Amino acid sequence: MTFAPPIEDKDVSMPKEIDERSTCFNKLYKDVQARIQRSYDLRHRPVSFYPNQIVWCNNFVLPDASKYYAAKLADKYMDRT
Repeated sequence: MTFAPPIEDKDVSMPKEIDERSTCFNKLYKDVQARIQRSYDLRHRPVSFYPNQIVWCNNFVLPDASKYYAAKLADKYMDRT
């Protein structure tokens, strides 16, 4: 049974061009990730409610012709307590 000799660090090193590209892609990835995080945080804020507080919710309703109900005349928001 024969074993291969251990690989030294100098044998495993990447060519300089690949190493530069890898560094550049990592920086680009972090920049894009930060930009996406900033965009997400603009529209999502931490919210806390207390009991019996009035909260305005979207009231999405569908029209119902059999009941002569037009959705465009319904309230857009309703309060929930």
